Amino acid sequence: MSAPSEAHIIQLVTDREVQSGFMTWKAEWIIPIKASNRMTLRIADRFGIKDRGVLRRGKSADIVLFNRETIRDNTTIEDTGKRPDGIEYVFNNGVMIVKNGNYVAGQKPGRVIRRAG
Repeated sequence: MSAPSEAHIIQLVTDREVQSGFMTWKAEWIIPIKASNRMTLRIADRFGIKDRGVLRRGKSADIVLFNRETIRDNTTIEDTGKRPDGIEYVFNNGVMIVKNGNYVAGQKPGRVIRRAG
């Protein structure tokens, strides 16, 4: 099967693409666990970020819970600021910042992440 005709570079490099199934045309062997590892632990290891990439006591918890039936990347080349559909909850540093698809007012737990060493 060939690539979707409307694909553009933004879609080809986003994690939401893997989550939503855009990659199924390219690599049906990608399963959720491998996709999750690719988007978390491997990235943290590559950049030397020691407290990210796994859910474990003492680590910073960054979690995205999405509905695999409705997740959709709405960005286009012309409008890269559109929010995706289907992202239900987001936790940053263990703090809920998105609930039922909407931002939680006043929550700003993010911080600058620096390479270890």
